[in-house]
Amino acid sequence: MPDRPALSGDYLYQLQYVGDAARRLLAMQDGDALSPSFGSFHYPYWRDKTSEFADARFQEAGAALGLLAHPAFREIGRDRGWPGPEELLRAYRAGLTNLRRLQYAEGSYDEWYKGERGFAATAFTTFAYAAAAIELGDVLPADIHGLLRETLAPAARWLLGREDLVKVNHEVVAAAALATYGTLCSDAPSLAGARDKLARSLATQTEEGWFPELRGMDFGYSALVVDYLGHYGRLVGMDQVVAPVGRLVNFLLPHFHPDLTLSAEGGTCRNPYAGQAGYVLFAPHIEGAAAVAGRLAALGPEASRARILAYLADDLRLARWSILPLLGALAFQRMPDVSAAAPLSVAQGWTVNARAGVAAFHSGSLHIHVPYAGGPVTRVFHGDRLVLADLGVDGEAHGASVTSMTYDADRKASTTSDGMTARFELAPAGYFYPSFLQRLVLRLGSTTNWSSRRLREAIDWYRQRKRTAINQSGTSVGKGGHDIGLERNIEIAEGRVTISDWIDSTGLRIRLRLAGSGLAAGAGDEIAAAGPMTVRKVVDLASGQVEVETA
Repeated sequence: MPDRPALSGDYLYQLQYVGDAARRLLAMQDGDALSPSFGSFHYPYWRDKTSEFADARFQEAGAALGLLAHPAFREIGRDRGWPGPEELLRAYRAGLTNLRRLQYAEGSYDEWYKGERGFAATAFTTFAYAAAAIELGDVLPADIHGLLRETLAPAARWLLGREDLVKVNHEVVAAAALATYGTLCSDAPSLAGARDKLARSLATQTEEGWFPELRGMDFGYSALVVDYLGHYGRLVGMDQVVAPVGRLVNFLLPHFHPDLTLSAEGGTCRNPYAGQAGYVLFAPHIEGAAAVAGRLAALGPEASRARILAYLADDLRLARWSILPLLGALAFQRMPDVSAAAPLSVAQGWTVNARAGVAAFHSGSLHIHVPYAGGPVTRVFHGDRLVLADLGVDGEAHGASVTSMTYDADRKASTTSDGMTARFELAPAGYFYPSFLQRLVLRLGSTTNWSSRRLREAIDWYRQRKRTAINQSGTSVGKGGHDIGLERNIEIAEGRVTISDWIDSTGLRIRLRLAGSGLAAGAGDEIAAAGPMTVRKVVDLASGQVEVETA
């Protein structure tokens, strides 16, 4: 649009990343029109045969590919050699065709396991294809509209009869999905259902401003909620969502790193997504959102790359989430220029959100982020430079591997004007890999609609009790107690930040989990503890160097 600003910063770089990956996505799709899995993007299922079922969430790639055919992207697509509109729309049609084949009679889809009938899979896929169709308008061939209604109407009806407040982002996405489908097909029950789901979602907001995910806070899903409430508000109206999103954005602001990433370790699901479209959609209404959108529009390629790789680098997440930057780019082009927004500013000193278990310190160009619910994680930035990322310790004790990355939202921390203290436990590292028996129980327990719902209720009960997403945990999470304690003290004084860890164990071999531009070679070497010991990391802000000492 000639009266709108040209794409820039993160809005441009993320669009380019997805467009440049279009041929990668096309290569993931079954293009054989005679194949029973024609249109599937889940190649471990259709090509490699390593999965016994197709994960419906891979099909969101078809919606993203179709959206790349939008006229707003034609020029950049030609310049960068993206596939042409006809090829992209064929992929959309084939992806939608396969999604219809994957659908249960009642309207749902599988994501984790065969017979799951998943709420998230149904909500996200419905939103993706309906949102792409709305944006494409007349560009979408007329004959696809019948297939859209045939596929999305049963999904919408199914969502109307279900709720998922175990992970509130799912309910928010369902509200956006129903609003989008209802707008696309002028379906009054879906629009009414969207308003009901919105009300139920907003009622769960905590006093700190975030929405619960498995009874805890997750930064990535908080940012995702901002995006999807923005998409909801654009279609249905902003009146109901501006105030709660304002509180959510105000919660997030102190915890943004200078490159506008977030500390995934502080969340129940360890989701690293940091949001995009929602900030520009809410920019006319929320000062903090406008400041974030303005900063995103000016973000450099290195900072944007960190945000991109956090959630688009692997095939599954590229398939699931590639539609989000495209919607963000379109929102940016249609919204007022954010370059004149007030600069991003945060409260100086310590901000501690005790219920979420996260803290941040800001003083001029010094920024310290401590998502202590997820373990002794501390990131020290000087300006835009990450001088030190300290993720605690791993080690060997009593013949077992232990880690300090133990999630506990009830963990306490105390702060003074120039410091912070928190205590942690090292515990055996745990990874979730379902056994044959567990998989068999899932398979047999999900053979009927009724039994599938009961089984999922049991799974969600366990997930809430443990405050872990389990299926999404690709990194070790401490499980069970241990007799090894770690007390972290952070001191800020005279141009230095000192992080001291007192570890109260004998016979422990530890490996420091350190990264950052200020580290010397060998800073993460193993250390053998003959008794209780202190490991001290001293960040000199003037030189940008980090010294590691043990005592």
